[in-house]
Amino acid sequence: MTNVKKVIDYIASGFALYMILFAYGFYITFIMIIRNIFNLSIPSYLIITQYQHMGMFLAGLMLLSFVVYPLRKDGPKWYDWLLGIVGASSGLYIFIMYPQLMQRMGIVTPLDMLFGLIAIIFIIEAGRRSIGLAIALLTLVFVVYGAYDAGFRLDELVARIYLYNVGIFSTPFHVATFMIFIFMFFGNLISELGVGEYINSLAFSVAGSRKGGPAKVAVVASSLMGMMSGSATGNVVTTGSFTIPLMKKFGYKPEIAAAIEASASTGGQIMPPVLGSAAFIMPLFLGLRYWDIVVASIIPALLYYSVLYIFVDQEASKQGLFGLPKDQIPPLKPLLFRFYYLLPIAVLVAVLAQGFDVEQAAIAAILSALFLEWFTRRNLSRIYSLIFILIIFLFGYMFTWQGLDIYATLILLGSIAIIITLLIGIILKGAKEMTTITLKALSRTFRGIIGVALACAMAGIIAGVLAYTGLAVTMSKSLVAITGGNLFLLLLLSMAIALVLGMGMPTPAVYVLGATLIAPALVTVGINPLAAHYFIFYFGVLAPLTPPVAVTAYAGAAIAKADFWKTGLQAFRMAITGWFIAFSFARYPEMLIVPIQSLSLNTIINIIVGILASMLGGISTHAIASGYFLGKLSTINRIVFAIAILFVVLSIFYNTIFIVPAIISVILGIPKVMSIFKK
Repeated sequence: MTNVKKVIDYIASGFALYMILFAYGFYITFIMIIRNIFNLSIPSYLIITQYQHMGMFLAGLMLLSFVVYPLRKDGPKWYDWLLGIVGASSGLYIFIMYPQLMQRMGIVTPLDMLFGLIAIIFIIEAGRRSIGLAIALLTLVFVVYGAYDAGFRLDELVARIYLYNVGIFSTPFHVATFMIFIFMFFGNLISELGVGEYINSLAFSVAGSRKGGPAKVAVVASSLMGMMSGSATGNVVTTGSFTIPLMKKFGYKPEIAAAIEASASTGGQIMPPVLGSAAFIMPLFLGLRYWDIVVASIIPALLYYSVLYIFVDQEASKQGLFGLPKDQIPPLKPLLFRFYYLLPIAVLVAVLAQGFDVEQAAIAAILSALFLEWFTRRNLSRIYSLIFILIIFLFGYMFTWQGLDIYATLILLGSIAIIITLLIGIILKGAKEMTTITLKALSRTFRGIIGVALACAMAGIIAGVLAYTGLAVTMSKSLVAITGGNLFLLLLLSMAIALVLGMGMPTPAVYVLGATLIAPALVTVGINPLAAHYFIFYFGVLAPLTPPVAVTAYAGAAIAKADFWKTGLQAFRMAITGWFIAFSFARYPEMLIVPIQSLSLNTIINIIVGILASMLGGISTHAIASGYFLGKLSTINRIVFAIAILFVVLSIFYNTIFIVPAIISVILGIPKVMSIFKK
């Protein structure tokens, strides 16, 4: 079994290395430089197109999905390997035959149909294994409907779904191939380099001694981890392995401890600059830069974590819990001297802010992470570090000599840094640890992206069928007709659809379907396009906390050894905070910063009202549910907080003035304030 795992790791690393070398501009730029230096002509067959890269990416996904998620739990059998190889052939066919496909565009051969059907059928089965039955069945239903609309002509179905840049190889899968993959590698690499451990230590130092310290550590650590990982379940597993046992030790019930970590980790998908994987798809639907999505996420993310932090604080007061002893808290001063661990995040933000593509920013950040590690890693000879730096500078000089600008050079050097790191460790035993770390990150990335990329492929199939058949327009109009064009009802219905879809599908698939079906309806009733798409994305993120399929909450429950159902309900209760945030920015899109045209008085008022509505709605909901806010709440206190929620809703959907009685109601609901009036 160990040997099988090693083989799978090698295959995963190999496909990941292909992506690093060939899919991100390094290969094509490098051969162009060689051509210029030696005055050589480059044969056309050496030029690999983006479509071919997607074909190779699909081949790797197909092969690994059947062996990483075998039919039986005791490991992959010969038939899993066979199915993986057959499935991979559909991607390799695109890689090899792409030039011919372009020459005879519109003409579908029997061989095209064979590999097209293999791709469709095997993607659905691979998705069932790696993601779940719900999305597989939904995709199958749409494939059958697409076949019906095509008059059950296989050549027409294959042309629509497999051969060109629609269906499987449309925007979602393109994003998975060229954006999500490299960001996942970035997150895995810096995690392997110890950044995750540093962030946990920093969170413990900052929040550990405070009231309810372990829970506040979970909130702080998960928000920081979310800046680089964009994975809810990944955050639960990494930070939760430390924080959940500590929360239990200091008096939190297992279900509460698991729910706090799950809620905090889920917020990582809305935490800039990395966000969740679906955020990379959004700019292509909206015609914006990814940096715009990063900026739009700032206020919603800060609000989410602020209200969650208040909830954790009040829960600690309710239970009379204290912080960690000082002897268990890492001193802050030494950690501040290691602040350079956050340099890759700073590089990522800087390159994105300059308007460069997300993959360029990720590769530049990877270069900075490796450069930093070669300089600072303990037990690593400085001679090896100097060898690495010398090679990087030599390549950098060669690229700039060829006239490349600084950012193009950074991209090439990022890819080279990975290769040099691997080679130095293979040649020099003293640097083997760096090679091992890089290989682990490569393997983890390709194995980890299987579910996300397959979800993107299936979402592309569904979106393609919706577009071809005209069903998307029909369903969007139906949503407006059902709600009578009422903004409040349409948002509620949209939220419900996103949550239900998210119970059985990953966020990218939920977003793509929502962007195709729901967003046009929201825009029709006057919601800003960015706010409409972000609303769908937001609830797609919150869906994994929603019972009965609360995947993120269940991951926390497994660590806490808590009841799954109770944990899911507690996490869902905490995540209701996000509802008010989402409805607020849907009504006041200025909260997303990007839609602001001018900083007028009305704009400022809308931002303030949106922030206050989000905070007051979240606090009031938590107060009613827990029966505590700055003191134990009586029935009358809870009624006053319920009135506050009513005013919050009125301030969002009718008039900003209602935020004033909402504030007054929250103040009056505080037990000590109410006791003054009783006297």
